[in-house]
Amino acid sequence: MEHELRTIGKIPGNVELAEYLKNKFIPIKFCYPNEGGDRWHELRRNSEYSLGERELIAFRDGLKKIKEYVGGSSLRIIHLGPGDGIELPPLYGKEGFSLDTEYVGIDISKQMISNTIRLNKLILEKVPSLWYLTDIETEGNLKDILSNLDEKTKKENLMLLTNQGVLISNPKTLPIISNSMKKGDYLFITLEGDDPARRDEVLATYNLEEVRNILKVGLERAGITEGKFIPTRFNEKLNQAEVYFEQKNGKKILCLTSYKPKSKEQIKERLEENKLKTIFVDYFPESHSYAILCRRQ
Repeated sequence: MEHELRTIGKIPGNVELAEYLKNKFIPIKFCYPNEGGDRWHELRRNSEYSLGERELIAFRDGLKKIKEYVGGSSLRIIHLGPGDGIELPPLYGKEGFSLDTEYVGIDISKQMISNTIRLNKLILEKVPSLWYLTDIETEGNLKDILSNLDEKTKKENLMLLTNQGVLISNPKTLPIISNSMKKGDYLFITLEGDDPARRDEVLATYNLEEVRNILKVGLERAGITEGKFIPTRFNEKLNQAEVYFEQKNGKKILCLTSYKPKSKEQIKERLEENKLKTIFVDYFPESHSYAILCRRQ
């Protein structure tokens, strides 16, 4: 089956990267295009990448409940940042949606889209799908995609923002998503939460060599090659894991942030600030992860 790929908006380049560097920050989105997509695939194959498995537990259990609220022939699934498409098998499996439910994948990395299609070939041969290459953290891009889709067929949208603590740590992400959605559209989120008693376990993922190999892409792109990564820290004020790279001159560059909410109430408050009404927030203590379904008001 042919898989149509459309490009919407401009993918941020070295000019935008230079602006971020003025604030000593390299967002991970500058790591993903090209070889970064394959380095993400290497991370996904590492059995020590337990974060992905923990969030997948929340995804599967949340998916069972979602079907109580959404479904039918008028539904379109829009996946924001599918990565390797690890959610596709349960999404279209026994507990998921029928194979005629339209799937739209949106990613900043052409290589990640290619990997998702390759690794889920048997599913995507049966599912009507469409792919967009864009940066959803740039204002207007996601709104243009949703308008583009509605020109084709008006449907109820179920947006997936799953395993995306990094995206949500950007304070602009939820407003951009919410402002792009139609009233009544759904948003399904999975997140690893913070558990102070298991903080070492929460932070361990970000110290893996494969994670650092992804971050090196952005550092090298910025011309930074000498120095070392600092063990991941937790920012209590912002509720996020943070990875810093210390250069030989002692200056530190922030390379990764990942939001880790402390409670259901904290999640609800953040969603409601962005006109997203919470339908359910389920917490899974063993995997210290959340499954959240909300709807645009």
